[in-house]
Amino acid sequence: MYRLVIFDFDDTLLTLGVSWTAVKKDVLTLAKQEGIAVSDQHLVSLGNSLSNTPERKKAIDEIYLRHEMGCVQKKAYTVFPDMFDLAKEIKASGRMTAIASGNHSSTIKRILSDLDALDSFDYICGRESVENNKPAPDQLNMIMERLGIDKQEAFFVGDSMNDEAAAKSANISYFKIRPGNKSDIIRLRKLLFI
Repeated sequence: MYRLVIFDFDDTLLTLGVSWTAVKKDVLTLAKQEGIAVSDQHLVSLGNSLSNTPERKKAIDEIYLRHEMGCVQKKAYTVFPDMFDLAKEIKASGRMTAIASGNHSSTIKRILSDLDALDSFDYICGRESVENNKPAPDQLNMIMERLGIDKQEAFFVGDSMNDEAAAKSANISYFKIRPGNKSDIIRLRKLLFI
């Protein structure tokens, strides 16, 4: 049985109403201001490639935070209650839960606090917590190290190719969930409570 279940945040536990197109536009503006030529790539790849200095990574993290907090203030997110119930069940069974997300930790903690679910998670690792974001395994490795869990005892639940790649690089078990999909949640619960 897995001692630690790590969840992605956006499109796994809930869906944030952030305009990722607007975030990308701001990241591209930052690149232009810094005189960096970039190709048209996915926002995650773009942000990761531009985060090659601590100053630039901090600037990109702040762009994410600004857009995410706008979403938080408007309560522009859709919660998947069954996923939160699952996290609570895992905790109640004596195991640990964590979040590894491309979102900022402040955003995650604020939403979890608003949902009275902050105590459902033992550790939260947002984009600003590590040098390299997913698909790198840094977040997953940090969580396991901080919580004293071996790779074979950890399980990661996410929704994207970057989540899957991070789990593969960290050499831990992975379950891909479709956002809010009831049959996926039933299968996941069976896997975790065998």
